[in-house]
Amino acid sequence: MNGALSQLQLERFWCWYGLRALELLETLQKDPGAAGLVLPGSDIVRAEVELIRTTEMVVTIDDFLRRRTLLALTIDADHLTQHLAASDLTRILFG
Repeated sequence: MNGALSQLQLERFWCWYGLRALELLETLQKDPGAAGLVLPGSDIVRAEVELIRTTEMVVTIDDFLRRRTLLALTIDADHLTQHLAASDLTRILFG
């Protein structure tokens, strides 16, 4: 399971999610496909978005990009705009 994740991702899981990282790692162990990146150029995985959806009360995509992750600050706005429509991110977050 951890072979698909970088050391930086694992460290971020512990820093951002604390003990909930165990839940995240359990999900990744049960479903290795959940380690897939949700946006090109980011290191946010599908299982992470699902955890955020169930625990963080995300209300808009902007809320997710700016407050729940650092994607709006670390990825070029044009890149985000181009790839958001093609990603599963909004479906995962809002159904």
